[in-house]
Amino acid sequence: MESGDNPAVHLIQILESRQPSVLLCVSREPIAALEDWQKAHPGCRLAQCSGPDFLANPGQVAGCDLAIVCEALEDLDREAGLRLIGTLRNLLSPRLYILVNQNVIEQKGWQETDFFSLGLRHAARFLRGDSDYRAWVYDIDDYNPRRTWNSPEHWANPENWGKYWW
Repeated sequence: MESGDNPAVHLIQILESRQPSVLLCVSREPIAALEDWQKAHPGCRLAQCSGPDFLANPGQVAGCDLAIVCEALEDLDREAGLRLIGTLRNLLSPRLYILVNQNVIEQKGWQETDFFSLGLRHAARFLRGDSDYRAWVYDIDDYNPRRTWNSPEHWANPENWGKYWW
């Protein structure tokens, strides 16, 4: 998906659709659009930290509704970046929004399959001069959709559904 929109506009659209009450931003420096959104939504608590600082103490923010990683993976090696995303996804937030400069992270050994293997979906692409920015998202609510076959009527012994736990 290619997008002509500004990454900040795309991020605001995500925020408006999710309306988080606790927001974590891992980035090099504060993001003006994010701070403006938070000021317009005073009920939202915003925690800001940098990538390396966050990896040293990931428990500093617990239970956030949305975690945003913006140009922080570019400062980390691939293994530390994978650890950062995994920690956010598995322990701290049910939703992620990640914006990366694809040119920079590919030089550090990243591939698109790294994002897919973590359950992320490609959401948008922003071309700015020689830079190729990509937005990736993860949402636990639509990560593993319900399947019709995974129900009592499609099992060998539907009368035992919910009775026994192995």
